[in-house]
Amino acid sequence: IVVPVLLAFIAGPLFIGYKWLPIALIGLLVYGIYLTNSRGGMLALMAATGYFFIRRSKRRLLGGVMGGALAMLFFLFGPSRLGMISAGEDSAAGRLDAWYYGFQLLKGHPLFGAGQNMFTDDYPLTAHNSFVLAFAELGLVGFFCWVGLLYVTFKGLGLVEKHPRLWPYALGLEASLVGCCAAAFFLSRTYILIPYLLVALSAALANVATIQ
Repeated sequence: IVVPVLLAFIAGPLFIGYKWLPIALIGLLVYGIYLTNSRGGMLALMAATGYFFIRRSKRRLLGGVMGGALAMLFFLFGPSRLGMISAGEDSAAGRLDAWYYGFQLLKGHPLFGAGQNMFTDDYPLTAHNSFVLAFAELGLVGFFCWVGLLYVTFKGLGLVEKHPRLWPYALGLEASLVGCCAAAFFLSRTYILIPYLLVALSAALANVATIQ
């Protein structure tokens, strides 16, 4: 999530003498993600950086090639478990079972869900999917509000595009949201601070854009 924000500082109007700092931090962060051996983390990084380069490039085809090449590098030199994604693998099978249980909770409590933190009341594992956890515990009403918050934030950042000095930072936050949603598909992050911190930063940036 932090990597696209640092890419925005590199692409933005930051004094060139200071751009070595975000470059160094990106190297440390990518190495840290590599050490976790997390497939979800690496896929989220691929989604975030790929989106950034595609949107950043005026020639979408060129940006897609750059993003695809970067994703291929992550895949080739990423965690050893990255190429082991399979529905039959134990970790994936456990997630599928948890997602099935989440749908059963939604069927039983369609409007307002089973209640916060009730997913593990009768099930030994969490949902391992923020979207499943949202509709299982909050129902369709809560799920609509949670997804709507992310959607409105994303659309609000798009309005900053006409501000050339602020656009790189809006693009970085957009890519961060993409990475956050990609990671959220494999982890239960419905209630943690990070997505809401991104929403707050995005709202602040949009507010600055309206003032200028």
